[in-house]
Amino acid sequence: MGEIVDRLNNLEKTIYEKQQEPPKSFRLPWSGKVGGGKAKKGFVAVLKINDNGFATFEKHKVEEQTIVIDGVPRLATADYVLKIKKGFKTYPLIIQPSCSFKPYNPKEVLEESIKEKTNIIGKKLMLNRMKLSAVDSLKKSIPPIVLWIIGAIVIGGGVYLLFTGKI
Repeated sequence: MGEIVDRLNNLEKTIYEKQQEPPKSFRLPWSGKVGGGKAKKGFVAVLKINDNGFATFEKHKVEEQTIVIDGVPRLATADYVLKIKKGFKTYPLIIQPSCSFKPYNPKEVLEESIKEKTNIIGKKLMLNRMKLSAVDSLKKSIPPIVLWIIGAIVIGGGVYLLFTGKI
């Protein structure tokens, strides 16, 4: 019986230790890593998204603002280059769908979301404003005359108790 209890205690300890471990951070595969020296020579990491949904990391050299992936030239201007921040260093990354010659551009996505009114830029400000207006409406729901009447009753009761000597 004591052996089973010891086993359970050991299992609880290991589960607790596993829960306390910090999650591992994402690391680029070796085939897609572009260090500082390679980045200075004009290489970028490319996340190629295939038609079947699989994604692969590759590194390619940028020549005349284009990269050649699978024998097809693709755009690689500064607008399409994203930055991966690892510590205090940044590395270039391009997200390239295999069905398009144009990479993913976050600026275009932002403009499209603004046009379709699906962006979340001002959501936090709006939520804070709604909370403040709820508090303000609560303050406005009690008319000031009611507060004056309650104050007069309290003061009148205090004066009555003072003059009658019940205090």
